[in-house]
Amino acid sequence: MAVVGTRETSHGMEQSVTRATMDKFVAGTSPLQILSATTPGVNFASDDPFGLDTWANTFYIRGYSQSQLGITLDGIPLGDAQFINSNGLDINQAIIQNNIGRVDMSQGGGALDVMSVTNLGGALQYYSLDPRDKAGGDISQTFGSNQTYRTYVSAQSGKLNSSGTKFYASYARTDAGKWKGAGDQFEQQANFKIVQPLGRYGKLSGFFNYSEFDQYNYSDLSLEIIQKLGRNVDYFYPNYKAAYQAAEGIYPAGYAKVGDAMDVSYYDGGQDQRNYLSGITSTIDLTSRLHLKTVLYDQQSAGDYEWTNPYVSSPSGAPMIQQVGHTSMTRVGGIGAVQYQIANHSLETGVWYENNGYSWAQRYYNQPLLGEGTPRSATGPYNDPFATAYAMTFNTNSFQYYLEDSYRILKTLRVHAGFKSMLTTTSGGASYNNPVYTGQDTLPSGSLTTASAFLPHVSINWNFLPRNELFFDFAENMRAFTYNTWQSGNAWGVNEMPQNLKPETTFITRSAIDIIPASSRASSICIISITGTGWPPSPPAAW
Repeated sequence: MAVVGTRETSHGMEQSVTRATMDKFVAGTSPLQILSATTPGVNFASDDPFGLDTWANTFYIRGYSQSQLGITLDGIPLGDAQFINSNGLDINQAIIQNNIGRVDMSQGGGALDVMSVTNLGGALQYYSLDPRDKAGGDISQTFGSNQTYRTYVSAQSGKLNSSGTKFYASYARTDAGKWKGAGDQFEQQANFKIVQPLGRYGKLSGFFNYSEFDQYNYSDLSLEIIQKLGRNVDYFYPNYKAAYQAAEGIYPAGYAKVGDAMDVSYYDGGQDQRNYLSGITSTIDLTSRLHLKTVLYDQQSAGDYEWTNPYVSSPSGAPMIQQVGHTSMTRVGGIGAVQYQIANHSLETGVWYENNGYSWAQRYYNQPLLGEGTPRSATGPYNDPFATAYAMTFNTNSFQYYLEDSYRILKTLRVHAGFKSMLTTTSGGASYNNPVYTGQDTLPSGSLTTASAFLPHVSINWNFLPRNELFFDFAENMRAFTYNTWQSGNAWGVNEMPQNLKPETTFITRSAIDIIPASSRASSICIISITGTGWPPSPPAAW
């Protein structure tokens, strides 16, 4: 049985999943899966047992997808990283699951101090464990079917001196064969964290996290494929002959029943990623009433996303090519926040700035004629492309400011009010276009700005009886314009940049009553949620 705690905070009702709860699951289980299993209104699905395949994962909180939430790790924004990393990092890639101390989830407006340009319907705040005071270590080993194993090791320094300096270093490796089709999924991560207490003034901490993913993907399935061919359809790999013949129009039995038989299965599909995330955080008590929090961070990521495309021929004469999207990203940012307590008020203000550079290049690689060479590997290396179809480059500057006040009117009654301002500008688009392969003379480029000076958030908490609470919350949220490759679901993904495009916005109202009878330890919660969403108010003429 998993235990989820609910707690009252200055920014609404939050549910916390603790380390003790995570330890009840198989070691290495995605924290998104744990949230789904323990928290109402949360849904997670994946194609692998650990939930590491970001291409296949889906995660929702009351209808809002992972790309519509505000997500942070130790205060660092993780951004929109549901599929291909363009402005963030998935939590499974950002930190080893064993090193997560707790997760705070807010359904609705999310806290104002959650720095994010993607928060429409809630927030997830992850906090890493601090190193332990005593020297020691941890080892865990997991085995499973399909040649699945996971190893985790961690070394704890304990307190090294009288000031309390301490650190840990840990490593995790996961290797699993696919449960259908052929190929494996490999992942390894390394985390390092050091903490320097500052006596009675607070603490300073720094961390470095690395992750590497090399995996064969599962083939995408449509409802038609499932209905006519079943769920076990996958890539042809390692049967190059079957894929070759399918690209020539000679299909396996049953494929002709599907509308586009060539689209049922390709030779293979895979991905590899390298991620480096570093951060320095501090919490300092300047006085007994004045507190300072700072965060500085840097992320460097690169990835390759591959599939064998039977709709384009290779220079060798083979009826298919290896198509790879190559990505790179650099994010650098900083956060500063000040909290001041006076009388029954807790005032807090903060600012966040981030610069993000992202690039994508779609390149084509030759596949051999049948029987005249070895097919290229889905996970690389990717050498000697014969063509670049297109390339895109973006640069994004994000700025956010917030101001809030938590006022305790009575011991049992608290009102929270505040707002945030948001300014995000993305410039870029196509940096290269090959009309032979794109079919377009030009591809979209330009600049879009998402801005709002006043996004309010108001909430009321009233503990009208012991262990009983009434809660109300209202918030307006906005999501910055997304960007990624051409022909993807964003403004730069269409043939012509839309005019008068409006960003996604939400108006969220939540009310809840939490009643716990004196004779019961269980909580009975009734939640009423009203959400209004607009994007865009009317279709742009260019669409």
